[in-house]
Amino acid sequence: LAAGGDWGLQILDPDSGERLLEVETPGGAHALAPLPDGRLAAGGTGGLQILDPDSGEILLEVVLAPDKEYFSFKESQIVAASPRAWRWAFVRGRDPVTGKFEVYPYEVVGELPPPKTAAV
Repeated sequence: LAAGGDWGLQILDPDSGERLLEVETPGGAHALAPLPDGRLAAGGTGGLQILDPDSGEILLEVVLAPDKEYFSFKESQIVAASPRAWRWAFVRGRDPVTGKFEVYPYEVVGELPPPKTAAV
């Protein structure tokens, strides 16, 4: 049994109602689908996540950006991006002089990978 909302996703035991798994998802979880291999796909207004149904581990995350651009993350690394996604990519880091957290363009980490079709 699954329940979703603006906060994320919960998997519940259908007999007892006990919460078996809780996962926060960007933009909430408004759709859930089992994949043929047993993984779960959870979708919300912010993108899509592929989850391990036992641990809740995020195996792949696709974040939707404005203008139909997207990023695909695996283990916190961008593994695919649409052609003009760089306009929306950023990282947060501590300024070495002021010590304050600042927002920097993703290029400080490296170039975005070339666009490709992600296999789900």
